Amino acid sequence: MTGPGGGMATVLYVDDQEAICRAVRLWLSRKGHVVHLAATAQAARKVISAEPLDGIFIDLLLGAESGLELYRWIDELDADLAQRVAFVTGNLFDETLAAERLDRRVFAKPFELRELEALANRWYAERQPHRDDRNTGQGADRAQPGR
Repeated sequence: MTGPGGGMATVLYVDDQEAICRAVRLWLSRKGHVVHLAATAQAARKVISAEPLDGIFIDLLLGAESGLELYRWIDELDADLAQRVAFVTGNLFDETLAAERLDRRVFAKPFELRELEALANRWYAERQPHRDDRNTGQGADRAQPGR
């Protein structure tokens, strides 16, 4: 399931725990994904503003600003991208309930890296028609007559 140029999904993983960030980046990049890391909501905003992303994983507890606050900013900026946000959490009951009310996927730490990989693969597959638009100037439906 490789895309143009042999790539996979481009994702952002936002977490202030450096060891987890490194593990996620190592696992997903070995599977062909491009992984951007951010330790703070402020750093995440810079990446989100500069990079086209297929999806974002956000830790619910980021220190000065919560993952939910970052999500709300993303939703105001790009509602389509907000639909491709998943949360990770250590065990914050109230924050987890709030994320679930938003109908967002929540991964409990410690999570299986394969679960994040599966979601990144899904995001990539769902975004493929948008890549066709960018790369060829036409949508996937228009590229094949009779569809």
